[in-house]
Amino acid sequence: MDSKLILAIVTITLALVFYTIGVFGERKAKSLEKKHVMIFWLGLIFDTLGTLTMSKIAQEGIKEASNISQTIHGITG
Repeated sequence: MDSKLILAIVTITLALVFYTIGVFGERKAKSLEKKHVMIFWLGLIFDTLGTLTMSKIAQEGIKEASNISQTIHGITG
């Protein structure tokens, strides 16, 4: 797999993790604290990095997709 694709997957997944921690942490505390805001910002940073990386991949164009990646994409949408 291309290293840019791996980077995009990891950063988007980290964004999801930080957003989730921020939301459930805030709900559990029943108030928005500074640490929750910092966690949301980390999520936003990773989300932006992942999106920019995917944009770069798309601009480079599709060279050739393997059968397994086509199957995974077909299943997950």
